[in-house]
Amino acid sequence: MTLTNGVLQVDAQSNSLIGTYVMKVTMTTPDSGNQVWNTVNVVLNYCVITGLAKPTAPTTLAYTIFALNKLAIDMSSPGFQQVPACGYYLVETYTWTIPSSAPIKEFYSTGGSPYIIDIESRDPTKNGNYLVTLALSAFYPSTELTFTQSISFSVTVTDPCLTLVYTSFTL
Repeated sequence: MTLTNGVLQVDAQSNSLIGTYVMKVTMTTPDSGNQVWNTVNVVLNYCVITGLAKPTAPTTLAYTIFALNKLAIDMSSPGFQQVPACGYYLVETYTWTIPSSAPIKEFYSTGGSPYIIDIESRDPTKNGNYLVTLALSAFYPSTELTFTQSISFSVTVTDPCLTLVYTSFTL
C-alpha cells in the first residue's frame, strides 16, 4: 500500500492477498493520543477469466489455382483474447482442422505463427470449398482453468480453367 497526496493505493501482487481487510483511520492528538476517526473495509478480489473471445473472421477467403503467390490467411489480429484481460500466464495449444484434400498448410510448420495458414496449388483437382477450423485450448496454471474456443470459415479454391469465360472471336 502507498499513500500519495491523501490517496491510498492498494497493489496486490498475487492472489494470495485476496480477502477483506479492515483499515482504521486514526487521528493523533497531543492530549488524547490515537483516536479512531473512521473504519474502512478494503476488499481485494482477483481477476476471474470468463472465457476466450474469437479472432476476427478473415475477409480474403478465395484463392485461384496457378496464382503467382500463395494466399496467407492470418488470424492473429486480435487472435483469441482472454475475457476479461487478466494478464495471466497461459499455455496455448492450437489445432487447425483442414480437410486432407485441401491445398492448405499450417504456416507455423515453417517457423511462422500458429495463427497463419497458406493456400497454394498448381493442381486443378484441388478446385472446391474447404471448411477449416482454428481451435485454441488455453490453460492458465495459476488458476488451473482451461478455456477452449474455435472459429471456422470456408476457403474457396477456384480453377481458372473451369471458370474462365471465353469471348467469341473470328479468325
